[in-house]
Amino acid sequence: MGCRTIIMAFFALCLLIGVAGAALFYYLGWYALLAIPLISAGLFLLARFSLTRLFLLPFQLKGRVLKGARTDVHEVFYLGVEEFDDAGDEPGKQYAYLIDMTIKPSGRAATPFTFWDPYELLVVPPDAKLSLSDPTDGSFGSVAHVSIFADGRWQTEDFDKLQGASRIQLKIHLVKPSPACKIRYYFYDVADVTLPPVSEDGLSLLH
Repeated sequence: MGCRTIIMAFFALCLLIGVAGAALFYYLGWYALLAIPLISAGLFLLARFSLTRLFLLPFQLKGRVLKGARTDVHEVFYLGVEEFDDAGDEPGKQYAYLIDMTIKPSGRAATPFTFWDPYELLVVPPDAKLSLSDPTDGSFGSVAHVSIFADGRWQTEDFDKLQGASRIQLKIHLVKPSPACKIRYYFYDVADVTLPPVSEDGLSLLH
């Protein structure tokens, strides 16, 4: 959204408040102007909500390509504890897992976007609720690396966005061990993943 649009919206809001104040003064007298702060607050909240929805609309359309997708989780491995210090992750000790899965878009989602980017998948807590706010702040975990299975082998170099069903591997980092997680694409849940049991000191509890 450009600055010009924001400025025009601001002036339109001021004009609307002015017209409402003039009407109240004309029909109800000067004391009716006391209602202007309440009207202003209401209009501000309405405008803020509308602008937020307008800003998030492209991301909703982009993520909708995986709305209702079917995901087959083939295997999940615990890789161990890794020391990690990156701008995109919580620095310090991270618990690393590898998730091997196939994502199959439903093909029925109403969106102009037909490609999806596995690098934009998110890892969120198993009880995370869908909302129009930021889907994750990184405090639970993050996707550290992506591989795709194509031409009979795993490819780890950079690749283009995917279309249709694809088998991928996600290496994820968690801030602390968890029995499960969700894989999310923007505002849409893609998979529920059960994780191997791990102790706080990073030892696998599988025998």
